[in-house]
Amino acid sequence: MSLHYVIDGYNVVRHRSFPSKARKFDTQALTLSGYILANQLCGSSQNKAEIIFDGFPPRDNSNQLDNNQIRIIFSGRTSADESIKSIVERHDSDKNIRIVSDDAEIVSFSRIHRVEIISVEEFLKVEKVRSLGLIKKKIDSASKDLNYTQISRINEELKKKWLKG
Repeated sequence: MSLHYVIDGYNVVRHRSFPSKARKFDTQALTLSGYILANQLCGSSQNKAEIIFDGFPPRDNSNQLDNNQIRIIFSGRTSADESIKSIVERHDSDKNIRIVSDDAEIVSFSRIHRVEIISVEEFLKVEKVRSLGLIKKKIDSASKDLNYTQISRINEELKKKWLKG
């Protein structure tokens, strides 16, 4: 069962966790798409994503923005928020849709429609999609109780278990 991510483009690009070098206006859509793919932020390659941006595509390069996993949409004359709400309304009974935004209006609207919300901060955490990253996060929080040797030993055991092949 694949997931469908609907991403508030400018909300993600302007977030403090997004690489600041990638915020150049005319390449934001391509950069965000590449960042999502490179870091597997949507998990499995079977999952699909739509990134919604306000306005029109810069320099009319919209033909270069889509691939089989990520579709970039510019909302044109309507706002990205309205476009996202429209998608939520169409999918409100679908348990496979995930909305990525910190916009209070979108969050509230999505909750009313019982659609899962993911904060931009949580979405941009690269470790969340990697098995070792999840375990590393837990180890980091427990590192106050473990010494460096113990942590290294645990990491090696986990690598052997999770990275077979």
